[in-house]
Order: sequence, then C-alpha cells, then structure tokens
Amino acid sequence: MAEIDVSPFGLEPVAEVPLARAPLVSVLAQVRYPKVPLFSREEGAGAVRERLREHYPILRQGPAIALLITPSGVTQEVSQSPLWRLQDRHGAWTVTLSDEFVSIETRAYISREDFCSRLDHVLAAISDIGQPVIYDRIGVRYINQFTGEAAERIRELVRPEMHGALSVPLSEQAELTLTLTEALFQSADHHQLRARWGSLPGNTAVDPAVPPVATRSWILDLDSFTDSSGDFSPPVLGNLARYLAERAYRFLRWAVTPMFDQLFSGAR
Repeated sequence: MAEIDVSPFGLEPVAEVPLARAPLVSVLAQVRYPKVPLFSREEGAGAVRERLREHYPILRQGPAIALLITPSGVTQEVSQSPLWRLQDRHGAWTVTLSDEFVSIETRAYISREDFCSRLDHVLAAISDIGQPVIYDRIGVRYINQFTGEAAERIRELVRPEMHGALSVPLSEQAELTLTLTEALFQSADHHQLRARWGSLPGNTAVDPAVPPVATRSWILDLDSFTDSSGDFSPPVLGNLARYLAERAYRFLRWAVTPMFDQLFSGAR
C-alpha cells in the first residue's frame, strides 16, 4: 500500500484527518516560567479557578509529584510548592498549576484548534493574574498507544523506517519482548521534536505519562517543544503552541500508512 505523501519536516500544509477511533491516549501542553510566588498560595489558585470556572469548576490541591517535561524527556518531579489541579466535571480535562509552570492535559482530544483554544484561555488567565514576565519552555506532547488488533498489525500501520527491531528475523528460539527507539530532531529555527516509539509487553510502564495496559502495545510519543525563552505573551504562546502541535502531527502523518486511516476511521 502506498505511503502517505508528507515530509516529516517540510513546510507544506498538512490537513488534519479526523479519526473516530484514533489511538491517541493523552495530549499535554506545558509552559514553564520563572517562579511566580502567588501561584504557590491558595488565593492565586483560587483566582485562576474563578477565571476558568466555566470549563474547570473543580479545584483540588494535588500531590506534590508532577510530570516535568524537560529537554532530556519526561520525569516525575517532587515539587517543593503546592500543585493545584483544575478539572472539568467529567475529569476529561485537567489544568495543573504551580509557581513554575502551567499545563493542560486531556484524554478527550477533539482537534488541534479546540485544544489550543483551551490553552489560550488558560494562558490569558495566568498572564492576567500572575503576570509572568517571560516563559522558559513550551511544549506540546501527543501520546499514541496501539493495542489489540492495531498492535498486532503495526507493520502494516507504520512505515518501514519505524519498524526498528521489528524487522529482525525471529525463530522459535527467540521472541522480541521490548523495543524502544528515541530520536531528537532540531530544526533550523531551534524548535525540537523528541520522538519515541516501540513495542511494549503487557503491564509495562516506561514513562509516567504512558499508562500500562494488560496486553502488548506499541507507542508513538511525540514531544514538540522549544526551550528558548521569550516574553510571556498569550497570543505569541498560542501561535507557538499551534506551530509545535502541527510539527508533531506532521511527523505522525509521515510515520503512518494509509492502512492507519482505514483502521482507525472505522473503515475496512
């Protein structure tokens, strides 16, 4: 079957293809900034909640462990300051606020523009209430997890360049239990894309943001980011988030085959 004609780092527009059963399990955007003491206090978190209560009416003080997205990857960080989590009524969307970062995460992704519009609202509230002067990093991360039939058919769903150790001939004396490939790409404008993909055995967690499943799975984790500082301007950050999200999507569209669209659209 012919590959999808998209270059992984080109400039041509890439249209979003809506898929009814996309393997996307989590989408996260995070903006880091120098310490804003107001956001370590309940009054600061409460002010943000009042601003965003139409969409995120539930405020909880979260555990001191947060996902930290850094140039070396995603780790769990024990925060010295409180973490505040604002959620919608169904728990599908979560805004996490600390004195050094704000993030928005969902497992109910609809489209890039819907996600980025929600990020716009969050950043406007952060700017008005906490008034950060600059940002230190912004990243948008997409985690895809193929399970069941999709995991068994992964060679049909992604390009040969993505097969990695799946291409190694096996026999009755050997089986492939785990394979992970990680690559970091930097563009001429200093934006970066960290891509990680591979096959995982059941009940295996390789990252705090990737939920383990009972059966074998295959992941494609794309973190598009820049750690170049700039003025904390919500319009500028919103445009940058859209650009970073488009870069991640471009890599996805290059990596998959037309069979990917057929399987996850529901068509056969």
